[in-house]
Parts: sequence; structure tokens; C-alpha cells
Amino acid sequence: VDIVHRPAGAVDEVAYVSGAATATIDQDRQAAARLVALAWLAGRSVGTVVVLHATARQQRQFDADVTLADLGAAQWATAVRACIDTRLDLEVPARLAGSWCRHCDLLATCDPGRVETLAHPARPGGLPPLR
Repeated sequence: VDIVHRPAGAVDEVAYVSGAATATIDQDRQAAARLVALAWLAGRSVGTVVVLHATARQQRQFDADVTLADLGAAQWATAVRACIDTRLDLEVPARLAGSWCRHCDLLATCDPGRVETLAHPARPGGLPPLR
């Protein structure tokens, strides 16, 4: 998550701003689902999630319904299960490359992570300016 923002005066809307240039509708729905489930765990009411891709000036809006919350909860449960399995040495998780790779201690030995960081270099100063 690059930025999560609750607009001033908004009671049930959360805006998620992605540093990615663009994404598929499914990728945006997955991100919205994780935010809805996380908000629910934190005891917050969210009715709508707006996913913004600033560089592409792309915006998608998702209603925070039970189906979306279930999808997000399943994603978090999978992540927690993978963490526990790894900690107990029950399973070695698949390496999934992403923006987090540049901060990983295993980057020197992870081919997918090195490819990811070379393809998407860090931009100091946060999001690029809108053009």
C-alpha cells in the first residue's frame, strides 16, 4: 500500500493511492478487498474504496460489501498461514516479487526480486508529479 487516505469529512470512504502506473480491475479489486478486511479488523466502517493510479490518472471505485470483505479476509488468512508455516519450517513459501523487494534482506540471492528492482527502480520523493 502506497497511501491510504480518508478524505476530510468522509465517513465511509477510503482512497488508496497506488504508486503503480496502472493495474487490471482484478488487481485493484484485490487491493480494495485487503483494505476492507483490514478496516473491519480495526473496527472501522468503510462503505467505499477508491483506488487511484496517479501516474495514469486512473480511478476505480468498489463498494465494501460482504463479498469484498470475505475476499480480503481470505487473502490475509493465506498470508498469515504462510508466515506461520515458514516460521515453523513447515513449508518454504514461493517468492513473489513486488515493490517490497528493494527492502528485503534476501535480495542478493533472489532472482525474481533483482529482476523486479531493476525493472522498477526506486523514485525518491514519493509519487511522481501529475502531468
